[in-house]
Amino acid sequence: MKTTITKIGLLGIAGAIAFALCSFKTTMPPTKKAVPTEEDEWAEWTKVHDFVDEKICTVIIESEKSKGHDVHIQSFSRCPSGYESNIATKQENVKVDKFVFGKINLYKGCSPKYICDFKVCVAKGTALVKTKEMTEYIPIADWLSKKDTKGAVVKG
Repeated sequence: MKTTITKIGLLGIAGAIAFALCSFKTTMPPTKKAVPTEEDEWAEWTKVHDFVDEKICTVIIESEKSKGHDVHIQSFSRCPSGYESNIATKQENVKVDKFVFGKINLYKGCSPKYICDFKVCVAKGTALVKTKEMTEYIPIADWLSKKDTKGAVVKG
């Protein structure tokens, strides 16, 4: 009998504890807004870099090929050759919906030759270029049509 009363008492205490624990209301902490991660920044940078290669470097290469020159966009070696874009904007500020600035160089071995500056916005599909002597950015097709045959800088 004493054992039964002890078991009933322990069962009652366990039930009271279970009831007390279940009666607490849990609240979720407020959710924080998503902060861009380095991975997101890298993905945006890659999209902008690819856009510059497609809309500017490739167009320059096609223009050079039409003149009989053989130029590659990139070559893998210790010293890469070809047209390379250098994004001047800080990585955390490179976004597909904002204007991004930089320059295009032609590498022959390890020696770069300045070609032009660029201003692009991927979301708007805008790809503009200018040389150091120019005051405004212009579309790549206009720039190529003004460029002289020696590859000298375009004056605007």
